[in-house]
Amino acid sequence: YVSWQTMFPLGGGRIEAPPAVLTYNLPTSTSYFAPEERKTVQSAPAVLVVRPVPAALSGMLGAGPTARNLHLAWRGPVAALHAGSPAIVELVIAGEGNLTLWPVPQISWPPGVHVYPEPTTEHPIAAQGLIAGEKRFRFTVVADSAGVLTMPVVKYPYFDVATAQVQPAMATALSLAMLPRSTAVEERR
Repeated sequence: YVSWQTMFPLGGGRIEAPPAVLTYNLPTSTSYFAPEERKTVQSAPAVLVVRPVPAALSGMLGAGPTARNLHLAWRGPVAALHAGSPAIVELVIAGEGNLTLWPVPQISWPPGVHVYPEPTTEHPIAAQGLIAGEKRFRFTVVADSAGVLTMPVVKYPYFDVATAQVQPAMATALSLAMLPRSTAVEERR
């Protein structure tokens, strides 16, 4: 049997994992009523030395995560929306790493839009012994007027453990058509 556990160090330093211990019983004969002999096997302890993000790169990284192969993309409604009506947009980050520790990207919202954060969702998958998947940051947006509402370009720096460099992940702008207010919205005012 093989057992493994994924660890996500939160900083540099030495991590000592205690030995793994397996205890089992073996029958001393083929008789059903035979006594059993108790056996114990133990592995050696494991030591993991974690190097911190180099100081020269930490300024470029900011609060960005440690990950691999990150990709960002906006997702929004396909159909035209009405000014004054709420719509859900998502900023999706996909890649390898501890999704739970990926912080909310800094977004410079355009003027004329009201933004309400929604619960974040995570969809982890195991990929060749690593944790990967996507994290969706959801927002309800309400535009003040008709026209084109453009979700901004979002830059998300992360420390790539494969290259030991700060890499930029970027979501391109997303434009949403905003029609004039519907009569139902006007009647509520």
